[in-house]
Amino acid sequence: MSSINGTVKAPVANTPLTAKQTKILDNTGKFAGAKADHNKPLRGLVGKVVDRFVASPLAATRNTQARQLHEVAAGVRKGTVSAKEAEALLQSQQTVASATQRAMSDGKLSVKEKIELSAMQQNAQKLIDTAVKSGLSSSLNGIVNIFNTPAKRQADQLDKLADGIAKGTITRAETGKLLGQQEQIADARGDADSTQESTALKSQQTRADEDLERHSKSGTQLDLKKIATTIGRKIAG
Repeated sequence: MSSINGTVKAPVANTPLTAKQTKILDNTGKFAGAKADHNKPLRGLVGKVVDRFVASPLAATRNTQARQLHEVAAGVRKGTVSAKEAEALLQSQQTVASATQRAMSDGKLSVKEKIELSAMQQNAQKLIDTAVKSGLSSSLNGIVNIFNTPAKRQADQLDKLADGIAKGTITRAETGKLLGQQEQIADARGDADSTQESTALKSQQTRADEDLERHSKSGTQLDLKKIATTIGRKIAG
């Protein structure tokens, strides 16, 4: 091929990969595994680990779960998602969190695991959409929900949990625990029709606020109260 600067070679299709390209290419059908120092304890910081989950293959899964939790929170706040529906939706989200943790137990995410997680989250989205659409008029529920302090409080907690998941400051294990806690709160909200039950619900939400505050910090946060109690029981035994 000629040009004003002389003769150049015609482009060749399917040229061999360079050594660097070959190294980058993953032909095993799996995403790159976690680095050797993934979640390795930080020097001098007991109980805290590096949380590099955001940069992992599960970043998209985390972002989707965070978005869905924000949607559940909005429905709870507006009153379009009842306590019973919230309980079912949070149970669905906890199932996704558990499946995510199992998928990454070997530090890798296979194509099959990625497809399965995506399908689970699509089903979770359908459940959210159905719950929101099946609710009464959002304006009517919104007026009624002004006096529903536990619902508003749980909505705020779900938003905080979603933010921590999206930012990666809440780890996989912490996500499962906190979702389970919120599921129990939704169940308690639906049954709180007495002064005693309302008081117990308030205590549950206070503990949830404390746990969210602790677990929203970077790294895994140890439950020092639980550890102290466990140690005390062993010593007493």
